[in-house]
Amino acid sequence: MAERSATYLDGKPYLSFNQNFMNMSRKLLLFVVIVTIVSSLIICSCKKANLNSTNTNPTEFDNCTFNGTTYVFTNNPLNDSLGYYDANFDTSLTISGFRQIGDTEIDVDFERAAIAVGSSQPLKYFGYSFNGVGNFLTPVGSFLIHITEYGAIGQHVAGNYSGLVTDGTHNYTASGSFRLIRAAAY
Repeated sequence: MAERSATYLDGKPYLSFNQNFMNMSRKLLLFVVIVTIVSSLIICSCKKANLNSTNTNPTEFDNCTFNGTTYVFTNNPLNDSLGYYDANFDTSLTISGFRQIGDTEIDVDFERAAIAVGSSQPLKYFGYSFNGVGNFLTPVGSFLIHITEYGAIGQHVAGNYSGLVTDGTHNYTASGSFRLIRAAAY
């Protein structure tokens, strides 16, 4: 069936329902593409403003050897993110390294009371997640986080640790070092 064409009195061509639908579909597709691009730019901008997420300074890291496997996290926003979590409602700090590819995360949670350069803070728990499967492990005996840097908010916090953790059935070795930006408590 051939499409009819007509002309309005003002000389502009008459568009059939199919032609109007196609024009609206193209406009909708263009709108969706623009919104997606703008949303991505906004999300990237928000991440760049967060000190915990995207500072690409190579002197910031969270290195961990867990049960014989070494994990190196940097603050490269394309692959990894580092976290420093200090909650006002809790008595501990958490240092976190996360890798998007492989969904790998290591968390070291330790007491913050009397934290200072040269202090040794007791481990509360060691958390891990590999491909979405993980656990929180508790220390076996004395497991201390040795603080080597503790700057003001916006400056570096650094330390190292080594010890045994358990899930109640098996013991695992965990050791590592970290250096990242100290964030304000929330």
